[in-house]
Amino acid sequence: MNKNFTASFHNGGLETNGVDSRGRKRAKLYQACREHNIRDPYYCDKQDHIVKNGHHETWIDIPPKVAYEQIFGEAFREFNDKQKKKSRKFESYWEKVKKSKDLVPVREALITIGNVENLPDPEIQKEVYRDFLKQFQKNNPNMKVIGAYYHDDEMRNDGKGGLIKGAPHLHLDYIPVAYDCERGQRIQNSMNGALQEQGILNIELDPEIASKKFGMREKTSDSKKRNEEIKKRNGKKETLEERMKRNCLPKLEDNSNQPEDKKPKTRMVTNLIQWTNDQRNLLIKIAEDHGLSIENPNDQRKHLSTQDYILSKSDNLMGSVYSMAEQLISNMKQVDSEKDLIIDWEKEVINRELSAEQKENELDIKVEEYNQNLQKAKDYYDYRENKVKLQEKETQEKIKELEKKQTFFEEAKKHVSTSLHKFVSKLKIKKKEIEAKDKKLNKMLDDAEKLSDKVEKLNNSVAPSYHNFIDDIHFDEARLMASQHDGNGLCSWFNQIGTKFGSWLHKAEYFAKSFWNKTPEDLINVAEDMKYSSCTNLGEYIDKGMKGLSKNQLQQNQEIKNDISSIRTENKLSRKDKSFDWNR
Repeated sequence: MNKNFTASFHNGGLETNGVDSRGRKRAKLYQACREHNIRDPYYCDKQDHIVKNGHHETWIDIPPKVAYEQIFGEAFREFNDKQKKKSRKFESYWEKVKKSKDLVPVREALITIGNVENLPDPEIQKEVYRDFLKQFQKNNPNMKVIGAYYHDDEMRNDGKGGLIKGAPHLHLDYIPVAYDCERGQRIQNSMNGALQEQGILNIELDPEIASKKFGMREKTSDSKKRNEEIKKRNGKKETLEERMKRNCLPKLEDNSNQPEDKKPKTRMVTNLIQWTNDQRNLLIKIAEDHGLSIENPNDQRKHLSTQDYILSKSDNLMGSVYSMAEQLISNMKQVDSEKDLIIDWEKEVINRELSAEQKENELDIKVEEYNQNLQKAKDYYDYRENKVKLQEKETQEKIKELEKKQTFFEEAKKHVSTSLHKFVSKLKIKKKEIEAKDKKLNKMLDDAEKLSDKVEKLNNSVAPSYHNFIDDIHFDEARLMASQHDGNGLCSWFNQIGTKFGSWLHKAEYFAKSFWNKTPEDLINVAEDMKYSSCTNLGEYIDKGMKGLSKNQLQQNQEIKNDISSIRTENKLSRKDKSFDWNR
């Protein structure tokens, strides 16, 4: 067996009118098919070339939607919040990229060492894949790897109706990320932007250098036209004869060299071609570091499908291919005769397509207007619904508040009624107590009047003695005022004498009348009073009587004091009764 192995780093491509993992038609398929890579039973059971329960490993697996949120989530929300038009807003950056006609949500690279005819040791091959994955992540900070899947469970067509085991390979899913975008979102999905941030730019080289270093071949104008015709077939599957005509006939018919003046002076080498070549060289280097010998590392050939690869390896089939090509050349004349009809038919188809496209644009405008009106109606409906809900909520709150107030008023009414009933009962009790106190006060007033009479009689029976009255006149003061010729002072002194003398005469007159108008029984009492008052004669008794010192007067004075004390005691008791407990 040959010890030289091939090394392949191939970027996946887009398909037109493809079918997704659920069998739905799509205008394009993403380069990465996660259902195929993780061996989703719903998807892989329908593919005969995948061995059921075959060996496969998942080294990295992040769902694209989750990865987009981790990488672009914050930057997308910042940009989305600034948009004023609803048509420019999206729910997530993942949804925005999926609807884009230019962006590829997840790109995929297929890495293979060896082929079905010549494979290295499986463990060494797997180590090469793992080392390449680590180095790829280190060298490409702008290529975020979200999936790495090792497959050793696929079969290939052997060209004879049978199947043979395919070469183990690695699927590498990644998202190109540009972090410093000047227009639009700050962080975006952009292969060109990611490569430029990694320092890889488009360059122009001499065609021979570009062909030698990057394996780039000049495309003929005829091949470009044929490729455009193939794209216009709306995804119609290309037959084997058509592939032979496209790939072989130009080589058979090319009998003349291109003029020198028509050759391009320089050839544009894109940053994607440069980056792809760098990854392929990295894979070759890692394989050689593991002791593998790589065959023709600079030989770049166009990627062939499995069927074309089998045809290229079979000598018998190649002979039949050339014979069939000659037969096809002979039939070209007949095809040319029908060319005019086909051109007219294509023009008609193009016109129909343009008309259909115009109608589709008009329909899109109407759909957009309808969606806008529908959105306005929905917004108005939501506004009205929210307003009605708010009014209902306010009404319910008011009803609850009124119910609380009504309950409070009813309880207050009951409390007031109960309190009023208790207060009326207490007023009745208080009224009875006040009536009892009124009776006590009336009695006290009667007693006070009687006591007042006694005091008046006693006061009237007492008069100051003449000697005391003489001492109270103050003749020395009168003499002093006379010597000073103080007329006003003398007038004031005479007025005082008159007042004092009149009072003394009044009391003396009352005492004399009350004494001389006494009955014989009163005189007996007077004699007894003189005896008890220790008076030896009537003059001494009268003198004591004038001073209020007789036994009878002293006894009356004591009785008056006792009556006053009893009245004060009763008055104190009545004051204590003034307080009333209204909480009883």
